[in-house]
Parts: sequence; C-alpha cells; structure tokens
Amino acid sequence: MKLTSFSYSELEESDRQWSVDNFSLDGINLLVGQNASGKTRILNCIKALATLLTTKPDRLFSTGNWKAVFANKSSRIEYNLQIGARKITREIVTIDGMTRLSRDENGEGSIWNEQIQRPLDFKIDDDSVAAFFKRDEKQHAFLEPLFDWASSLRHYPFGTDFGKTTIFAASRGLESTDASDFKSLLEAQNVVGLYCMGYDRFGEQFDKAILSDFRAAGYDCEAVDAVPAKGIAIDIPHIVGKIPVYLQVKEKKLPCPTRQFDMSMGMFRCLALIIHITYSRLAKEQTTILIDDIGEGLDFERSTSLIKRLIKRCTNQSIQLVMSTNDRFVMNEVDLKHWHIVRRRANRVTIFDYENSTEAFEKFKFLGLSNFDFFVKGAYLSK
Repeated sequence: MKLTSFSYSELEESDRQWSVDNFSLDGINLLVGQNASGKTRILNCIKALATLLTTKPDRLFSTGNWKAVFANKSSRIEYNLQIGARKITREIVTIDGMTRLSRDENGEGSIWNEQIQRPLDFKIDDDSVAAFFKRDEKQHAFLEPLFDWASSLRHYPFGTDFGKTTIFAASRGLESTDASDFKSLLEAQNVVGLYCMGYDRFGEQFDKAILSDFRAAGYDCEAVDAVPAKGIAIDIPHIVGKIPVYLQVKEKKLPCPTRQFDMSMGMFRCLALIIHITYSRLAKEQTTILIDDIGEGLDFERSTSLIKRLIKRCTNQSIQLVMSTNDRFVMNEVDLKHWHIVRRRANRVTIFDYENSTEAFEKFKFLGLSNFDFFVKGAYLSK
C-alpha cells in the first residue's frame, strides 16, 4: 500500500496555527525547499500518523488534523483523524467511497463487521485511535492495510549520527535477536543489529548487495562485517550470553579494516542507509521510507551517486521513497517529475509539483537551465 496524498493542520484558529495543503505523492518523491520551509515537519507529521496507527502514546498530541489517501491494490482508502484538547474529536475510514468506520469526540462510533456484513456500534476511550484499537483480522479486515502501512514505515534523519556511536548486543554466534526485537532493529540508530539480522537471514547475498551500492556511492570497499568489540573501551551493560559487536568495512586501498567509530560521519551515514534500504529490498517489504536531509555531510560526487542509486533501487519496487533536501547538488540529480517544492507563507505551507503545476514544469524543460535554477528563480510559480 502506498500513500498517494496527504495534508495536515494543527492549532487551527490560533496564533500558532500551522498547515500543509493537500499534495500528491508517487513512488519516488523529493521535498525541496528553503530552510524552515516545513520539509522536516511534513515528514514528522507523516511519521506521527504512522505512530498513532500502531501504538497508544502515553500522552496524546494536543491537536492535529490528518487527511491521508492510500492506494491498496485496486482500492482507495481514505483516513481522516482529528485531535483537539488531547482527545480524538473525529475519525473516519472510507474504502472506495464507502464509510467503514466513523467515531465522534465521545468515543462513540460505528464500524463495519465483515463477518455479518453490517455496521456495529461501539464506544472506546476518547484518546484511543479506533483504527488501531478495533483491529480484528476476521471482523474488521479492512483496517489491516492501514496497520501494515504504518508498521512498515521507516523514518531516517540523514543528518543525525545514524547509530554511529551505537553498538549491538549479539548472541555468541553474532546472529540477530528474537522476533520480539524486530521492530526496534529497524530504527535508524540500530543499524548494527539490523546488519546482523540481515546477514543471518540473507547471508552473503546481503553483503554483496550492500557492497555493490556502497561502491556505487563512491566508497571502494571489498568487505563489510560485524565483529566483537575487543580491546575497545565501551560502556555497555553486561548482558548474559551476549557480546557487543560493531560494524567495519575493508577499503581496498587500506591494509586494515575501518571501524564504524573511525569512519567519517558522511561515510557511516551512507553505509547505514544502504544497509537499511538493502534489508527492505531483499525482504521485499511493502514500505514507505522517509529520509530527511538526504546527502547531508557528503561531498558532491558521493551525494549525487547515492541519490542515483537510491532512486534506481526503489523505482518500480515495493518501496515508496520520500526524501527532503535544500542541497543544490541533490536537486540537480533528481528529475523534476519527482519534485515537491515546499513554499511557506507565514503559517501555511503549499506544495508545487508536476501534478498541480504541470504547465510550469513542462515549460522549464526547454530553457536549458539546471533544476536548481527552476527552484531559486521561482519558475514553478508561473501560470
């Protein structure tokens, strides 16, 4: 299932109101905009929706209004969730134009029961998301695609250390932990554990795929591995039966492996992202991947090479890719058809893309200028 359109607003009718107008998404997407235009915030809002559909937070958001549309095979799923004063005021799930779930601010609502083929009334806590709490594969199977999308969504802030200072407590054979830890290993900072799990599942195929993409991104390495942390001063709680491990790569021109702690930040970020993407790809996961500040910390050549490789790996695959950037090198490497230009005016964000500004995008093709010029000169605003 893929997210095909999204909008969000919060704190409406107040001085702190903020909103992003509805915009469409495809398989490959690049949010482009100036600093403080709202790129990161949009990705965070998508991530927040996924979190609400998979877990009950200790404390509900104070406010928020999400409207999301998904394509699920031949079906169209619309989901609308509104929160006010830390309680859910409105929630609706519509499948191909038919309302299957609706509830009000008191937690009272109606949900379609597929076994008896009619709606049933219900009442839940006013701070509980019905699409999550009413999950039932037999009676309300129509909710499963929403949960699957939210569970599989990955959010990678590329500008962070991406787990460079994090090691993994592995079993003696260096294989991964049990299935109960699977979700935590998919978090950005747990890349060492994910590598162990990936190698345990896919073997040498996993290493070969990682190294192929790593070389394509500009790092000429011949081996990648997770090894025991011997002779390194690491403050880690003692875990019975487990040993701390870290990542290392063998660069062709160097006599010894390079440990994750010794890698440059850009090199490790690149390796970590490739490990995450490779796992999703080999596992054939239907997933949405959000990457904030893609290419941050990389030089021009490696940044553009990484972008090209990511797009190649995710095009026509089960992976939906949503990236953000304000880097001119990244902009110039991504086809305008994938662009979503983020323009903020006061507290309102508007998105310009090929779908809603087709004429402006088409005209620019014949000017012979770079993609970055299209952005800085505001050509997307022309009628």
